[in-house]
Amino acid sequence: VCAARSYTQLMRNRARRDAVMFVALWCGVVASAGISDYHLYKGFDVGRLVSRIALRSCLEGTLAGIILASAFAMVLVCHSLGIMIDVFCFDVASCMDLSGITNFWNMTQAILRKVSDSIEICMLVLCIVVMFAIPMVVLDLGVLGIRGFAMLSMLPGGFVSTGVLYMLFVASSVS
Repeated sequence: VCAARSYTQLMRNRARRDAVMFVALWCGVVASAGISDYHLYKGFDVGRLVSRIALRSCLEGTLAGIILASAFAMVLVCHSLGIMIDVFCFDVASCMDLSGITNFWNMTQAILRKVSDSIEICMLVLCIVVMFAIPMVVLDLGVLGIRGFAMLSMLPGGFVSTGVLYMLFVASSVS
C-alpha cells in the first residue's frame, strides 16, 4: 500500500511538472506569434494590425494548443505505463512467491500491448506534424529573410517541436 501511494504521488508530481511545461510552451507559441506578427505587419494601420495579429495568434495558438494537448496526453499515458512497469518490478523484488508473478506479468504485458496499440496512431500523426512543421519554418525564413524579427517566426514551430520531442523521449523511456 505504501509503494502504491509513492507511485501515485510520483505520477501526480510528473503530471504537474509536465502540465506546467506544456502550458509554458503554449504561452511561448502565442506570445512569439504575436510579437513576430507585430514586427511583420508594422507598416499597416493600427486597426488592421490589431485584427491581423489577433486572428493569426488565435489560429496559431489554437493549432499549437491542440498539438501540445495531444502530446501532453501522450506523455501522461507513457508515464503511467512506465509506472506500471515499475510497480511490477517492485512486486517481483518484494515477493518471494514467483508463481503468481507470471500471471501478473501476462496481465501487465497485455495492458501494455493494448495501450501501445491504441496510441501509436496519435504518436505517428504528431511526429508527422512536426516533420512537416520544420520545413515550413525554414520556408518562412526563406520568404521573410534572416532579419531580427524573422527569427522570431521560428519560435512557435520550435516550441511545438520541443513538446512533441519531449513526448517521444518519454515514450522511449517506457521499457
